Formats: sequence, structure tokens, C-alpha cells
Amino acid sequence: MKIGGHSWTKNFVGKVIYRMALLIIVVVFSRTELDAADSIKTVEIVPGVMHTTIIKPDGPWVIHAVTIDLTHPCIELSTLHAFDLCFGREKTTSIARRSSSFENPVVAAINGDFFELKSGETVNNMVSGGTVLWAFSYTGSRATRKIRSQFALSADNRPHIEQFVFKGKVFWPNGSEEDLCGINTRPDSNGAVLYNHYYGNTTPRDTAQHWLEEIQLSPAGTRGDTLLFQMSENLAEDGGTFIDHAGCVISGSGNAAARVKKNFSAHGSLKILLGFSPAVYPIQELLGGIPQIVRAGKNVCASADSLEGASKKFSEARHPRSGIGFTADSAKLLLVTVDGRQKQSVGMSLPEFADLMISMGISNGLNFDGGGSTTMVVNGEIVNSPSDAEGERPVANVLIVKYRKKEK
Repeated sequence: MKIGGHSWTKNFVGKVIYRMALLIIVVVFSRTELDAADSIKTVEIVPGVMHTTIIKPDGPWVIHAVTIDLTHPCIELSTLHAFDLCFGREKTTSIARRSSSFENPVVAAINGDFFELKSGETVNNMVSGGTVLWAFSYTGSRATRKIRSQFALSADNRPHIEQFVFKGKVFWPNGSEEDLCGINTRPDSNGAVLYNHYYGNTTPRDTAQHWLEEIQLSPAGTRGDTLLFQMSENLAEDGGTFIDHAGCVISGSGNAAARVKKNFSAHGSLKILLGFSPAVYPIQELLGGIPQIVRAGKNVCASADSLEGASKKFSEARHPRSGIGFTADSAKLLLVTVDGRQKQSVGMSLPEFADLMISMGISNGLNFDGGGSTTMVVNGEIVNSPSDAEGERPVANVLIVKYRKKEK
């Protein structure tokens, strides 16, 4: 036996380490026990895209999340409207399936913006593949509306959530300018609107007995962020003007009709600048929601009602929810759904939904249309449980995730 030697010291240290290890095991076990009620399953859909299913009995909640690595070279995101038009409603599964191909399959999809039930018009702006599909300025009848948050993906594949406002201008050959009040939207009584093929084959007829003047425009190239167009031979009146798939039509109503007529010159050229404020250029995809619920990692639901016009009842009630968010480094995008109005999943309030997003690592998050619209699709099949008695609800627009099998 050694007095004051290493054997006693080793024995003491060993006991301390053993007891500390035992304490750690007990703590970990207790923590595991606390979380053991939750069921979490994650599977890889394709490289760079993961699908997670979470069942939380304490809600109870059934949650689905698709996590997308935005740095992966084979991942593509697109926003699509029902039937590739500004109007109408189509099921998320239908849009995903018809947009899928062998070389470029749609591996995930989620429903998007709020919309008018009858027409399928979205509440917010929309950009698809770099083309403005639906946009409006906050003038005329929309001057008193709250500006809502929208999700955008810029051409460098970076995500953004901002209260985007459409800004469009026409530059006539003589140097004068004309503000656009929208793209494919109903014109103000004295405003100018640009129509492209997403509206349909022809511009709307003048049913309000406003004076209309319209010019067909053929594309003539680009100059930076400015679009160049060639005017047609003739002015058109009263609407119903043919919209060429590659071109567009500028339509002036009331006072704007007079300016369109004044500045028309057969085969003359003009420039059009389309953008949004705050400036994120170029925007490749854009779709909206109501409201932003996570900002810089914080739950901001308390201010959402006043900022974006969401009602207190809508925010506090538990509903099925759909949403989108991204991490602080903008490298990962998450699509999230929570089932609701069902025994196995009661839905979430917006503050609860925001807390869920934060727990998933989302730094900035936006609430999409929920309720019966909430739909998550993986590999062509619905993975959540839509709450409508009829099943999946037709919606206005969706966000899809494609996997390109061959790198560019």
C-alpha cells in the first residue's frame, strides 16, 4: 500500500468520474423521457431535400417539414399558379404532377398564397420564373390596404421575406413616363395596366364604360433590367385585344387612355421597367402570405395584426397552418405544415406556429394560406391530412421543389 501515492488518487478520481458519468446518464435519460412522447422521423427524398414527420401528443399536433439545401446544385424552386394563368384554382397534387418530368421531377410542393375563392386571384404579388404574373401598386382602390409580407427567391438563390410593393414604369419614345398600376390586374379608373399571356388570350372587355386605349407590344430585347418593346400598327379600344404569348399589351383607362393615345406611334419603341420595393434584383420567384411571424429569430406575431392587417381572431385561433422559412445563413429553406381541425391534430395559433418555426432553426418565417388549403406533397403524394371533408382543396398557387438529375 502506498501512502500519498497514485493508487488512492486514481481511486478517488475514478469514483468522481463514475458519479459524474452516472449523473450525466440520469440527466440525459430524464431528458429523453421528456421527449420520448414525440415521434420524429426524417427521410431523404433526394440529395439536398429531407422530409420530417413530427407527432407531438401534447398538442396534439401532426407536423410535416421539408428541408431544402439551397446550396445544392440540383435543387430548383418554382412558384406556379393554377393552370398557368392568373385565375382559377387547381389542386396542389395536380400542379406538381403536371410540372414533373423524368429528368426534372417535382419532389415536394406546398400550397401558397391566400386567394379569392371564386376567381382564384391571389391576395399578393406573384413572380414565376422571372416573369411577373400578378402585381399591383397601392394606389386608387388599393391605397388604404395594408402591405403584406411576401417570400422571394432572387436569381442567386437567396431567400427573402419583405413587404414588397410593385413599381412599374413605361418610358415613351418622347421621354415622358407612365406609372403602371398593375400587371394583369383590374385597372384603376385612370390607370395603366400591362397584360401578358398569364392573363389569357385577350385583355378584359370594358364593362365599366371607361375609356380604354390599348397597344400590342412585341419584345425587342433587354437593356439591363429594362425591357424593350416595339409597338403594333394600330391602337385598340374597348378591350378584348389579343395578347401574343411572347409579347404583352399596355392598356390605359380614363386619363391614362389619353396618354396612351397621345404617345402611340406605329412601330415605335418604348421601354418598360418592372420592379419591387424594397429592391431585390432580380427576383426569380415571388409569392405572398399573411403575415411574417418570425423575424431575425424572434416571434413577431404580437405586431403582425397591426402591421399587415391580420385579424386577432385569425391569429389566436388554432387552424391548420402552412408556412415557409429559412435559416439565419440563408442556406436552408423549410416548408412547414401543421394539420388541424382533427382529433389527432388540433392546429396551431400563429404564435404557436412561430414558436414551432423557431424551434426548427428558422430565422425568418412567413405564414401561408392555411385551413382547408394546407397541403404538403412529397413525390406526388399528399403526406399531411387536409381538413376539408371533401379532401384536398384546389388552391391558387403553390411552391414546388424540383430535382434536376443532370447538373447544368
